[in-house]
Parts: sequence; structure tokens; C-alpha cells
Amino acid sequence: MDDFAYEKILKVQQIINELVGFLDAGRVSPPPADPPAFFSPSGKTYRAYANGWGVFSNTGAVAKSEGGESVALQYTDGAFREYRDGLLQYRFYSGGKQTSIYGRTKSECWQKRNKLEHDKPSERAQNKKVSDVMTYREWADEWMRLYKEPAGHKTGYLKTIRGYLKNYIIPNIGDLPLREIKTLTLQKFLVEIESDCTRTKCAAILSESLRDAAAAELIPRNPYEGVRFRRYEQPELGALTHRQQVALLDAVDRSRLADWKMPVFARALLMTGLRQGELNALRACDVDFENMEISVGGTWDRYDNERVKPKTKAGKRTVPIAPPLAELLRPVIESVKDPEERIFGYEGSYTPRYFGKIFRSMGLQFSGHILRHTFITNCYELGFPPYMVKRWVGHARVEQADVYLALRKPSEFIETEIVAYMRQLKALTVLNPV
Repeated sequence: MDDFAYEKILKVQQIINELVGFLDAGRVSPPPADPPAFFSPSGKTYRAYANGWGVFSNTGAVAKSEGGESVALQYTDGAFREYRDGLLQYRFYSGGKQTSIYGRTKSECWQKRNKLEHDKPSERAQNKKVSDVMTYREWADEWMRLYKEPAGHKTGYLKTIRGYLKNYIIPNIGDLPLREIKTLTLQKFLVEIESDCTRTKCAAILSESLRDAAAAELIPRNPYEGVRFRRYEQPELGALTHRQQVALLDAVDRSRLADWKMPVFARALLMTGLRQGELNALRACDVDFENMEISVGGTWDRYDNERVKPKTKAGKRTVPIAPPLAELLRPVIESVKDPEERIFGYEGSYTPRYFGKIFRSMGLQFSGHILRHTFITNCYELGFPPYMVKRWVGHARVEQADVYLALRKPSEFIETEIVAYMRQLKALTVLNPV
């Protein structure tokens, strides 16, 4: 409604109210000295005189005094009902859609409706305008900034998501407006990805990002909900057999000229069950030769190249060591000058790349935790109590260690350097090491 129409309505209302007052009292009441003001959408101020309050009812306009106080007018449409905790539910149609507003009184509900419809565009209307032009590329940037980064995820996790967005998702659907992304579009994109693992990762990102877009009312529904495909299943890598452990250490020993610390690093992983990041974060002050134990108080973030706290409370722990490992660690510790300095000092993703290359040369598939799985399996095979294993590997529950347990055939058992070490460790830590 334009300003001209406002002026006409106010004039008509003034005449009607004056006539009503004349019939009731024989005369028209004089207008107040300082009548209230009306503000149109264009910002122009109107004053109305109608026996003191010349307002036109049931329109949703707001009467505002010069001091800024607002009085919401009544609406004739809609319905009220008691909700809960003393609240009223006010249901009405706005913009062709049923809307509910809650308040303690009818007046409060009317004020909220008036604010929704007249003071400023509704959030839904704003979001509709934004999402009409916002592309998935733009939403992905916002989603990372507003949803993923504030959640406190590790840098590596965030970099992984950005990598899949940059290399797979954005090149295919990045320029599509959010509202034009259909289920069939996503279905075609995903089934054309050859790698099951990559397909599953991309699907997870699309599902979560579009779900959040729907929750933010940028799109009417999540188009991913209708997508169907076979998901990638992580292969069971189990643990190394005793012969494979021997072959691994032989391969590592052959590379000692290039890196004399790596044979110690590999054996320490098999003898303690530490994660690669935990062992790489180990400082000289964390090794206690007097009490024959290692204190695990952090892990090395290979993406940010910094020492960070363990992921869980159980991750902060002490792990016993037997004399053979202590002797292996001594020269490594003596090579650093500062007790706070890391004794291995590998940067970035050096260790997973190193072991990945060794495993490929052996014809084996590598995962970052396979040596940790091997330690747990060795412990159970040699009769270590489950509660001890749980504490040493930093699990909150015994069942977590069971996930990493691999069953070996009796015929596969052989005496090795690692088996001999585990027997010594059992003699030192278990009350009845039989």
C-alpha cells in the first residue's frame, strides 16, 4: 500500500469517527494535543484524529507514539488456543501459509504477528530470496564456516572435507542454485563415481550439508533423502601374523642407513600399542626408566605439525615397558638436548607414508592402526588380562579393544623378537603370568 492510499484511509477513518462521536455525544471530541503517529512501509509519518485515537482496526498497522512506544492492533482472523506452561498458541494464515505464534496474552501474539508481517521481512522470506540465487558452492563455504569449523573438529578432518568438496562435489554441482538441486541430480553424480570409498565420502558431505540447508529454511526439503546406492564398507585389516611382523621389521632394518630411528619407532609401536601420533609426540621427559613406563599425554597432529591433547580422557595414560624396549629408546633419547623435545621428531605425514611404502613392497594393505591392532592381538594371544590391555591402549571400554582383535590359527604361531618381548612384559606386569 502506498503513501497516497494511507492518507485516504486515514481521512475516511477520521470522518467516520467524527460522525460516530457526533451521534453519541452531540458533538465531536477535540483531537488530542499530541496525537499518535503512524509509520507506513515507506517511512512517512501519518497522524490520525478519531476522538483521540484515529486508528483503523484489524489491518495489522502499528500505532506509535512520539516516544517510540508501539501498540499492536487487533486482528479479526486466526484462532487462539491454550498451549502449555501458560502460553497461548495463535494460528493464522500469512502469505498463503499457516503460521503459529506463541505468547502469554493475545496482545503479545498480535504484536509478534505485526512484527513478523510489517516491521521487517520474515526470515523465511529473506532466506527464500537468498536461496533463489545462492549456489551450492556458496553454501558449502558458509556451511564450513558456520557449522563445521565451530564444532571443534580436528584440522585433518576439516581438510579432508574441503578436499572432497574441491575435487569432486564443487566441479559437478557447485554452480547449481540450491533450489535447483534435485534428488536425480545427486543420484546421477554419485553413481558415476567409480571408487566406492570416494562415493560414500561425497554422499556423507552432501547429506549433511543439504540437511543443514533445509533446517535453515534455505531449501524446502533435503533432496538427498531420496538418494540410494551401495555404501563403502571398510575392509577388515585385522593384524599382522607373526611371520609378517618379522618381515616388516626386516624391511625396516634394511632402511636404517636412511633413518636410524625408524627401526626403534616400528618396534615401539608393536611393543606398546601406541598410536603413531602418540609415539611421534613422545618427549624425552615422558620416558621414565626408573619406573619402566611411558607417559602418554599428547599426540602429534600431522596436519598442523603440533602436539595436541589426547582425544579422550582414557588417551592420557601410562604404558609399561620391558628392558629390551628401554635399551632401544636410550640412544634415541640421548640424541635430543632438551627434555621437552620430541625424541623422534617426524613431521607431517611422514610415518604413515613410510609404512605405506613398506607394506606395499610386502604386498600388504596398510592402515594407520594395523600395528596397534597387532599389539592388541598379541596381548590376547599371550594371555594378558583384557582390563590391562584396555588401559594400555587408551580405550574407555574393554569392548573397544575387541574390535581390533584378530583371530590367528595355532599353526601360524612362531617365536619371534616381539613374542619374546611380550613374554617379558607379561612377567613384569601380570601377577600370575602363567
